[in-house]
Amino acid sequence: MKYVIAAMVVMCGANTSFALDRPKFTTGQLEALDQRDADLSEKIVGAWLFETMGDNFVHVAQRTIYKKDGTFVSDYRISSAGEINYRRATGIWFTLMGWFCEEETQSTDGQLIPRMVRWVDDPIGKELKTTSRTGVKAVLVRGDSPAKDFDYSLKGLSEKELCSSLLSEKMLGFIAEETGEKDADGNSLCRWILKSRLIEIKDPSKKK
Repeated sequence: MKYVIAAMVVMCGANTSFALDRPKFTTGQLEALDQRDADLSEKIVGAWLFETMGDNFVHVAQRTIYKKDGTFVSDYRISSAGEINYRRATGIWFTLMGWFCEEETQSTDGQLIPRMVRWVDDPIGKELKTTSRTGVKAVLVRGDSPAKDFDYSLKGLSEKELCSSLLSEKMLGFIAEETGEKDADGNSLCRWILKSRLIEIKDPSKKK
């Protein structure tokens, strides 16, 4: 799962602390920041999808559900040609002076992604565009609201449900597809294909 942590650190500019600068604000400026935080939190609540893939061709698809009570659950599907793994993490999130922050507190693999601090570009609609404190930009896509009986517990990940959610936004990652052929022992052969927004498959039948 080290690929997940590395990818998220790069994408979000994970940081363990805020800047040491202590700027002074007027009462009006503080009220404006508080209002932005309240508005931002209301817009962030819900499910968001994100995917990334490094030079090692390991695809990481993520769905995070941010709840009104300041907690979240993140589900990951980590895939490559020949291997698929899943991960779930829970934690806390909040907005502070315009910054969107989240921090994992538990995970199924025993590893925690460091606190992430990002600036959110207004307005928020179908996409959540963020910029980390190191300048790395990312775009999350709003997903469908979870079902009423959705299991938010650490061990409640449903691989089938997650795959369905990711596939709806073309972020599933690598999947095995049967070729219809068999090997010398009679076993079905398959090939691995990538279901992702990160690549554009050109149709050779289309004329330029």
